[in-house]
Amino acid sequence: MGLRRGSAVAELLGLFRDDPAVLAGPPYAVICTDVFEWATSDAEPIALPDDLPGLRQARRDLPDGDWALLWVCRRRHRRPMPSYRLTPAERHLIEAAGPVRHSEIGAP
Repeated sequence: MGLRRGSAVAELLGLFRDDPAVLAGPPYAVICTDVFEWATSDAEPIALPDDLPGLRQARRDLPDGDWALLWVCRRRHRRPMPSYRLTPAERHLIEAAGPVRHSEIGAP
């Protein structure tokens, strides 16, 4: 199951409760296609229950923004491509997650 843009789907599925049915269910991932590299199909797997603290922290830090992307950036220690559109609140937190990117192509 993919989560995108910090959607309410996560809460509907019980991701933020330690629900045994969710923890034993299908694998989850945050979809981040065309965020870090152009023309890529990309997702960051969520390991339940190990990743719950980081996801919860990202949601607390950015409740009205793309907290799922914030979690991925923190986990990968990377920023999105420079052209990726972020709100001012998102930009502040996401830019702290990784080194400056000067290019749309490749690392960091």
